Amino acid sequence: ARVLHGEQRFDYHATAFVGEALCFEPRIVDIYDKKNGALEFVVRQTLVRREDGEPVCTLRNTTVVRNG
Repeated sequence: ARVLHGEQRFDYHATAFVGEALCFEPRIVDIYDKKNGALEFVVRQTLVRREDGEPVCTLRNTTVVRNG
């Protein structure tokens, strides 16, 4: 009840095909709070690439943590 799914976004750059090997590179790109720290937001972005480095998709999601 303290951890909530806040937002999710998918930006497609190319088509992925069945059987294709993809590389996922997740990282936290932002952490911020609202309401004097009662809510903390963690923004994670994952780059999806082909083995040759061509971008396929960028995934972005926000997790909300309720404090207190």
